[in-house]
Amino acid sequence: MSTALIPKKIHYFWFGNAPKPAKVLKMIDSWEKNCPDYEIIEWNEENYDIHKHPFMEQAYLDKKWAFVSDYARLDVLVQHGGIYLDTDVEVLKSFDDLLSNQAFMGFERPDLVNDGQGFGCMPGHPVFKEMLQVYDDSFEYIESPKLRTKILLAHGLKTDGSRQNVDGVEIYPMDFFCPKSWSTGRIKVTKNTFSIHHFEGSWHGKSGKKYIALMRGLNRLLGEKKGHEVFEKLMELKDNIKGK
Repeated sequence: MSTALIPKKIHYFWFGNAPKPAKVLKMIDSWEKNCPDYEIIEWNEENYDIHKHPFMEQAYLDKKWAFVSDYARLDVLVQHGGIYLDTDVEVLKSFDDLLSNQAFMGFERPDLVNDGQGFGCMPGHPVFKEMLQVYDDSFEYIESPKLRTKILLAHGLKTDGSRQNVDGVEIYPMDFFCPKSWSTGRIKVTKNTFSIHHFEGSWHGKSGKKYIALMRGLNRLLGEKKGHEVFEKLMELKDNIKGK
């Protein structure tokens, strides 16, 4: 049996002091059910210093909770080790088989690695330390998957969606953590699937979620290529009408 390097800890963040919606509680319930021997740790304003880094502090002042978490999740994993999950991730089975890795992440698309769907490491992993350092030089609100993928590419990541090891980070195919398509909303669970990222996208707001629902409906109806073309034309028309 392989030695576990990653601690049995699941970390998540809840900033802003808002009550947790039923959907979030349902996701956390799935973690407790399928990982009963894991310590589940909620980080918030009471036990995490959001002022420890300028990027995170500014994101907090701007009420950009997702971007506060983008920095904080890396910081906590580098310090404590364990697994991070977004609060829209449903766990289907224990993560035990992944704990012998030094670190792990997964593809959302063949060209994009997404940390929000779940990732983990042993304390002090150097690649994750490097990902943290990106925030020392930038105050731009760029989605974390783009930033993480950029670092991994510099370490030799192949954007073909295949399982590969990138300087100690085991990268898994899409069906392990992301069997749900962001563009269509369709779910294809396989024997490999540990969890489902439901892409609730709380940072999009109500209007943003409506457009995502429209995009997914068009993609399912017309196929992704044609659906995307129609969606882009509708968005262009909307912007033109607003501009008048």
